[in-house]
Amino acid sequence: MKLRDYLSNPGSKTAEQLRIEIGARSASQIHQWASRWKGRQPSAAYAMQLEIATEGLVSRQELREDWRLIWPELASHVVAPSGVEVAHG
Repeated sequence: MKLRDYLSNPGSKTAEQLRIEIGARSASQIHQWASRWKGRQPSAAYAMQLEIATEGLVSRQELREDWRLIWPELASHVVAPSGVEVAHG
């Protein structure tokens, strides 16, 4: 699930709740990552924390375009756009 979809989903944590949980600077920073404003994406550490904070609904693969370089071990478990994990290998 994309971060912007997560944030607009009723019952999900708000940007402010996520900010507090992961220690981001501001809720605006979360919104910038969600909209990819000026190409912004969370650091690898924030991406992992967001994945945990959203209980896996927003994956780090979804948050980082370069995830295969950072977490090559995840390449065998790609999350499909439907949110279903697809094993490769």
